[in-house]
Amino acid sequence: IDPSFCRVLFHLNMETLGETYIKLQIQNRVITMNISTENKELLPDTQPYEELIKRKLNETNYQLTQINFSEITSKVEEDKKDKTNKLQITGVDMRI
Repeated sequence: IDPSFCRVLFHLNMETLGETYIKLQIQNRVITMNISTENKELLPDTQPYEELIKRKLNETNYQLTQINFSEITSKVEEDKKDKTNKLQITGVDMRI
């Protein structure tokens, strides 16, 4: 995986937070982060952490340009969005 140019998806399903997706798009060490959660009460609580996340990423030579928070409204709507934004993928890098 090229740490300067990649996409990363975390799918978390935790008892206290519920189902949460964190999508990172990294281009030239510049990061855009999209966080979607089914726990709508969590959304206002996450805003104060934005500056901390930016600072910690800057310490590792990454620049966070944007964090988008949204509620997962339904799996069908998410699937439609994902299908319309598909890119042609010729290969997948995976490291666990």
